[in-house]
Amino acid sequence: MNKYLENLYKIISNSFYFKILYLLVSLSYITLIFQMPIFKFLNKICLVWGALLFLINFIQIIMKKRKIYIYNIFLYIFLAVTLFFTIYKYPTTLNFKTWIINLLILTVIFSIDNYKTKKELIKEIDIYSYLYLAFTFISSTISIILLSLKLNIEKLIINADGVEELITFKGIFNNENAFGISAAISILISLYMISKARNSKLKTLLIINSIIQFIALIFSGGRSGYLALLSLAFIFAFIYIKNNIVRALLIILPILSLVFIFTLDSSTLHYIFTGREYIWIAAIRIIKFSFFSGIGTSNTIPTLIQNQPADLIGVTKGGIHNIYMEVTTTNGFIATFMLILFITSVIIYGTHIISKMKSREKITYTILLSILVAIPVINLMESSLVYIISFISLIYWFYAGHFISIMNIEKDRY
Repeated sequence: MNKYLENLYKIISNSFYFKILYLLVSLSYITLIFQMPIFKFLNKICLVWGALLFLINFIQIIMKKRKIYIYNIFLYIFLAVTLFFTIYKYPTTLNFKTWIINLLILTVIFSIDNYKTKKELIKEIDIYSYLYLAFTFISSTISIILLSLKLNIEKLIINADGVEELITFKGIFNNENAFGISAAISILISLYMISKARNSKLKTLLIINSIIQFIALIFSGGRSGYLALLSLAFIFAFIYIKNNIVRALLIILPILSLVFIFTLDSSTLHYIFTGREYIWIAAIRIIKFSFFSGIGTSNTIPTLIQNQPADLIGVTKGGIHNIYMEVTTTNGFIATFMLILFITSVIIYGTHIISKMKSREKITYTILLSILVAIPVINLMESSLVYIISFISLIYWFYAGHFISIMNIEKDRY
């Protein structure tokens, strides 16, 4: 009996199994299988399991088995600030639920496992990656076939508001953004696995998947996914070009390009951002009056609609479509600053270590780092890093934790 309980505890306390299960559940939610009862049940299992893992991690910190790093501190400040304002400014049930989701994301899904070896960490990344690649290979292939044959799947569902809604799927995906982003991330993960693969047959399969995902990205019609490919090019250029002037230009030019884009006329902006610019204008109006505290999740959508400069298409489902504006609007600038500090510190740390590496290993970790650049960049057009548990947030926080853990091991070699 004791041995059985011990084995059960080993499974429950291993957050990797939890992360694998949650990835499967989150991927189901972006495809037509999302309403199957099994996935709703598994989602509840994941929430309970996540709560248990939070308690286990907390005990491990007290027992000093798990270290606290500067990255954790940024996230703890984020959680502390958002909890403070939730209690004192907007204490509603929805806001507390949202905070608990963030707690789960930032303390369980994201974890720096300093007690694991490099071999263990890489093995976990490989399993996680192959699971994601298998799912996207199947789902993207089916979607490409359906779209090529001009076959549309429509389904009548009951949405979160209890209202009947007719969904037209993009292939088998709920929407074009999920289709495009899942394909783009799959390309990056495929390239990461190709850089490590020694088996020629496996490498061929990964190359085929990359081609399929690129076709899927084109078929999706979504634009956010292309930002992932630009991020890959950017991080390779930044790491492999040693000239500091060129590196500075690589940072400055994208910022200047953004400034230039927003000087364009309204019709061009609408073509580029497909209505997101109206949501951002409404969000800026709110931010001006609640810069430090935000207004809380429960107030965000209603207040955005009240401050609308035009019809806010997609705001009820996709939020503000910019995670940095979303956090500032919802929980204030301090929370946004902590999130940006975390993202930039991971990128700077990774760039510093990887720049010292040589040959094949350098390529592999550069691609891995590109995933941690791509997802925050995609979130300039989406709101999928915090507040919700989506396949995008799960992938980012999983890879971030494992990447930092590996870099902590690698730094002793350089």
